Parts: sequence; C-alpha cells; structure tokens
Amino acid sequence: MLRVLRWFTVFAGLGFVGQAGALPIADYPHANTIYESSLQLDDYRLALGAMEKINNRWNPEREQRLSGSLLKKTYAIDEGHTASEVFAYLLQQVKQLGGRELFACEGRTCGSSNSWANNHFQVKLLYGLDDRQEYSALEVDHGNAMRSYVVIYAVTRGNKRNYVQLEVIKTRQQLDLHSSSEVITNELKKGNSFVLPGLQWEGDQPVLADAHAKSLVNVIRLQRGSRFFVVGHDFGRGGEVTRQQRSLQYAEAIMNQLQSLGVDASRLSAYGVGGLAPGERGQKSDSRMITVLRAVD
Repeated sequence: MLRVLRWFTVFAGLGFVGQAGALPIADYPHANTIYESSLQLDDYRLALGAMEKINNRWNPEREQRLSGSLLKKTYAIDEGHTASEVFAYLLQQVKQLGGRELFACEGRTCGSSNSWANNHFQVKLLYGLDDRQEYSALEVDHGNAMRSYVVIYAVTRGNKRNYVQLEVIKTRQQLDLHSSSEVITNELKKGNSFVLPGLQWEGDQPVLADAHAKSLVNVIRLQRGSRFFVVGHDFGRGGEVTRQQRSLQYAEAIMNQLQSLGVDASRLSAYGVGGLAPGERGQKSDSRMITVLRAVD
C-alpha cells in the first residue's frame, strides 16, 4: 500500500487545509491521495500549452508565472476505474464553479508525458504513456480580486496503473489570460455557448481584448462551414425591452470588432436577449456579458 505524505501550511483567511485551494472540489470516491502539499509560491508555472523541446529543454509552448497559495494533490486510482473518469469528475466540478478552460489537450497532442512528470510537475509517478494522458488548465474568478487557477493532469502508466495530479493556486494577480482556440472550438462543437472573457467597457460599448479577439477569430477562420451567433446579455437597470436593446448593441459592437479583424460579415449574426437567457449570471461581477454560439450550415 502506498503511504500518504502530507505537508500542511495554514494561510490566514484562505482555508486551504482539507480543501482544494478553498474551492469545494470533492475527491473521487475511488481515488487515494498519495501526496498532498500546501505552500506559498512566488514563481508557479501555469502551463498553457503542450510540452515542446527547445534547445534541449522541455517547456510548455505557453505559460504564465504566478504567485500565491498552492495546493497540490497526487491521486492513485483504484483498479476498475480509469484516470479519464477521475479527470472528467474533477473537471466537471471546476466548470460548475464557473471555471473557464484556458488550455486543454489529450494524448500525444500534450507532448511528452515524461516531460510533464519529471520536468513540470516533478512527480515521477505521473510518467506514463504519451497516448494515455489528459491535461486541463482553468481559471475561476472569485469576484473579490481573487482568482484560482486549477490544473488537472491524468495519465495511465505502462503497467496500467492510473494517476491524476490536481493543483490549485489562489492569487491576487489580475491577469487577462485568453482561452486557446482549441478550447473554444471544443466547447462550440459540443453545442455549448462560450462566454467571452476580456471585455473592456468604453462607456456602454464593449471591446474584446486583443488576445481574446485573436483566439476567437482563429476559431471562426478554421471552421469554414459554420456561422456564429454573437449574443448580448444584460441583467441591469430598466425594463426587459430596454435591456434587450442594450444587449443587442453589445453584440453588434463585438460583431463589428470581429469584422474589422477580417471575419466575413456573412458568417456573423448579432442578437440581444436582455435578461431572458441567464447563462453565467451570478458568476460575474458585471451584469453585462457576451456569449458566442456556433451553427453548422
């Protein structure tokens, strides 16, 4: 039986002990925590891309350095259950907490499992088969100048044993990280809407931050047979007719921005639904938001 190793440090007001970074993330019933640590870091590397080798060194294609309070857990999965099951179980919980996926990969698209295990996570047990790994990085905005970044990595080893790594770092850093084109594409292909982050407001007119806009433009360009609906939401002042009118203006402003970046106008439609489609209401501090939907012609 594997021995459980735990290191705990209590940080006032963060409630880390016994919780996944103060996020109510439940452990999978058939997963055993074999390593757990809680510590303060000033240089955490949040991987936002696959592992690649440059100048004989393995690094993520894109990463963000963070400082904050970190919780790390390594799970060994019971026989009869898979790493993918645990990965999906944890991922669903984070998304239900308002988590926005920033990057995701699976199989060989993630790069070398050896580099994830030994170079990035520094947990040897995570070294498994390149075609049996999954990774996701998510952002949870707490709405009080605090954010949590959640990392989930799952892998199956050559001996068929399954392991999962969960890391949660809570920080006061105010970052503007965009979701990768692959993440947006996957959400839209599932029939889900995608909430546009990075909205900057100039009066009552929204402008999508450059990195977010470029990521969305890439999605639209790659899906040549699809049309996209830009939908404005407004839960603020006034009656429903007024809210719908304002929300349509929001959607049209973003649609015009996308057109200015080279998107064909015939592939975009703007709609304003006011407060009739609540979407992510309650998870955002602003009463205004924009979602994107995809339709196949």
